[in-house]
Amino acid sequence: MTSGPDLQASGSFGLSPGECLAAFALGALVIVSSLVWIAGEVAALLASGEPLRSGVTAAQGTLLRLTRHGSDPALAWPAADRAVLPGPVVFYAIGLVLLVLLFSALFVALRVYARISGGAGRERDARALPVLAIYAPSGSAGRSRAG
Repeated sequence: MTSGPDLQASGSFGLSPGECLAAFALGALVIVSSLVWIAGEVAALLASGEPLRSGVTAAQGTLLRLTRHGSDPALAWPAADRAVLPGPVVFYAIGLVLLVLLFSALFVALRVYARISGGAGRERDARALPVLAIYAPSGSAGRSRAG
């Protein structure tokens, strides 16, 4: 008896390739729009000391509008939030710092996980291999035979 989801041989939970692509795209949209929203929230707090007034549910719309208003990201947010957001240089600098922090935390978490699980460290790879011994059949010690 196994616990957990029933994975098919492909490891895709029985989803078709199109469904996997759609799930990946939806997940990427949620993650990217959440990161943009977090950057906006932090930028608003640092620039004006006030949080954004609209909720995170407006994040996807903000992400879509940000593609049209890249030179002035404040225009991508709902009108109630535009006054508390900084200019584009400060906004993108804060976004860059947040991305560096995110990837640094991800890197550290993966290193810690690898160390805990014993999968890290190439120096351990050779030592983890069992000792290989080659035994000659009885009566053929010292002789080699080809073919």
